[in-house]
Amino acid sequence: MGLPILELPQSAEITEGDTVKVDMDAGTITNLTTNKTYEFTPIPPFMQELLAAGGLMNFAKQEVEGAK
Repeated sequence: MGLPILELPQSAEITEGDTVKVDMDAGTITNLTTNKTYEFTPIPPFMQELLAAGGLMNFAKQEVEGAK
């Protein structure tokens, strides 16, 4: 699994050079440059676990090692 894809209809409001903060748990993107916050559908918890593990293979490896 590579980078997560987030759908944000207002993405055109974020311009090159803006600093943004993404909160995957809350489903928000805050443009720190303009102080605007946008909402997106959060990634399901299971997918967040895959991302945190570094992908499916690492997740599976951790699961197998944890079962020992």
